[in-house]
Amino acid sequence: MNLESILKFHFPKSPRLSDESRGTSPDALNTTDALTAAGMAQSRVELGYGAFLGKMELSQAEKHRAVVLLTERLRAMAKDYEYVMELNEDQRNGLIILVAVFAFRDYCQSAATEKVCPKCGGHGHLPNPYCKYTSTICSRCNGKGYVKNHCQRCKGRGEVPDKAASEAAEMPVFKTCQHCGGRGYSRFPVDLVRQAVNQLVFPVSRSTWWKKYRVFYEDAIAELFKEEARAESEIKRVTRGE
Repeated sequence: MNLESILKFHFPKSPRLSDESRGTSPDALNTTDALTAAGMAQSRVELGYGAFLGKMELSQAEKHRAVVLLTERLRAMAKDYEYVMELNEDQRNGLIILVAVFAFRDYCQSAATEKVCPKCGGHGHLPNPYCKYTSTICSRCNGKGYVKNHCQRCKGRGEVPDKAASEAAEMPVFKTCQHCGGRGYSRFPVDLVRQAVNQLVFPVSRSTWWKKYRVFYEDAIAELFKEEARAESEIKRVTRGE
């Protein structure tokens, strides 16, 4: 059993709940088993479990809880970052809170995430260059005002055809998409985090952010993925009865 299997126990569709098929699972977990395993994983890896549920949009409360837990973790991590510790207490707390909020948002990004259409700015239409009283529907979002976050080059697959290798091998060959680095989606813009810190906490230039504080932000994101992996391992360990 893994973390994704836990989600179906939060959204039951029938009286019998199991993470495996009905006819081929002699050791199928019932509701009590699954919720017990989830409770144990949550108690042992609280941040990782909470972050995953928040990413899956189980509820707004889970998202808020994940950010609060990450904020507490970053306060403990801050002592290992010289430039963060050089800030006064108010600046340090403000930086940590904003880093936690934006790090969680970046962690939640995926190819299916929706974002404001960059062409029309979320309006769904564009000014008509020939008539100021009318507008045209945005061709990028078809008037919705938002688009999927998947990479425009690989469409979320993380791979693109390698034409030269395909011709040489006379068969389809794929390579990692250089545009997104194989992720399949765009990350949250790092400079927006700097701008938020610059406007709300303390003045920070682009060069100062990249030199001093960006590593703290990137490590916060990495901490979320690391804790999710720990929660995944804990769920598997508990359901195996170890």
